[in-house]
Amino acid sequence: MKTNFLKISLLTLLFGAFSMFTLTSCDKDDDTTPDLVKTKIVGTWDFTSFKVGTSEYMGTIVDSASVTFEAYTGAQGDFEQTLVYADGEQEEISGKYTVDEAKKEVKMIADGETEIVKISFTSSDKMEWKTTQDGKQVVAKTERRD
Repeated sequence: MKTNFLKISLLTLLFGAFSMFTLTSCDKDDDTTPDLVKTKIVGTWDFTSFKVGTSEYMGTIVDSASVTFEAYTGAQGDFEQTLVYADGEQEEISGKYTVDEAKKEVKMIADGETEIVKISFTSSDKMEWKTTQDGKQVVAKTERRD
């Protein structure tokens, strides 16, 4: 009787261990793919905040600003950024951009200058930029234009 109970318990334990290793799923089995920065970034974004160091530029030096990212064509995409300063002057910057998905970085190239911006999405319609200009941290917040 004791031997029978021991055999059944051992058999149950072996079956449980076998099931645990063969019936579990892996991360590779997921059918969903994560959203890519290069697809989420496409569209027009209005700046709501633009801080250089601790100074807020929106509403003081910059009246309004926006950036438009076109969809990738091949290995890169086009972008256009518009800045309207408080004194009424307007500046337009356009060029090419690429995305490093692993680092969540956007590399923007315009007029021979390169800017690398760390991107994070706080929601589907809000994006935050972080970069460094002239040794100061720049943090910009944007909202997707409808």
